[in-house]
Amino acid sequence: MLNLQGLPCRFSKSYLPKRDEIMTLVDEDEAEWKAKYLPRKTGLSGGWKGFAEDHKLADGDALIFQLIKPTVFKVIFLIILMAVLFFIQLHS
Repeated sequence: MLNLQGLPCRFSKSYLPKRDEIMTLVDEDEAEWKAKYLPRKTGLSGGWKGFAEDHKLADGDALIFQLIKPTVFKVIFLIILMAVLFFIQLHS
């Protein structure tokens, strides 16, 4: 899991670079990591492992990758999003 993060094939072929490219991953704190996008594998490698380890990702964790620029993903952690929605619901 930590060495390669696959991305949806149709999305990758439509919107991501056609050649190997360094992508920037931006987390909820606006911190940035670099990861290599490999179009032949439609996934992130070289740098993804560091991002995953730094965020203590585990099998089953859910992420949203929002493409905000041609080589920049905003990475949204669903567990954080779910916690915020739960908090809002509790206090409404």
